[in-house]
Amino acid sequence: MAGKPQKRASDLQFKRGGRQERRALRVVAPGERRQAAPRVPKDLGELGRAVWRAYWHTDASLAVTAADMYDLHRYCRLIERREAIERDIYEPLDEETHAGLLVTGSMGQAAVNPKLAIVKELSREIERTREQLGILPLASMRLGVTKVTQDNGLADLHRKLRGLPADEDDEPAGVIDLDELE
Repeated sequence: MAGKPQKRASDLQFKRGGRQERRALRVVAPGERRQAAPRVPKDLGELGRAVWRAYWHTDASLAVTAADMYDLHRYCRLIERREAIERDIYEPLDEETHAGLLVTGSMGQAAVNPKLAIVKELSREIERTREQLGILPLASMRLGVTKVTQDNGLADLHRKLRGLPADEDDEPAGVIDLDELE
């Protein structure tokens, strides 16, 4: 507003130096893994079991707590459900008649298969769950988990973040406070 003094940067919410708590970047060294993956739930089918096992080989699994297990189990079941419905839609698919995508409506007209709406809703829920569990790369960055893939990548990342030359040895720490790097 005109004539009104601006707030100081430290008084702004969600700005560096403001009220937001400080964030730290969790760097995952190559080969760092959780000790043992939890058992696969018995009610999951073959696809759900494969998704469960694959998740425990991701870096996002390092951030999972006991409270997240329900969401992970639900995520696996949602993928199984979506796959089963898609199979019902697309396996009988005929390119000429579009059977599977189109069904006969109540008045004998062609109508879009209502199962497509269910697939769309399941896909939306799967994407939300992927964000929460950090399965997608951007989601894992938001969780603060990133992976270093080169042999000496962890030390190089620490040097770059601290602004040191590449040849200078610097003992890396487990967590980097990004706010202290300014």
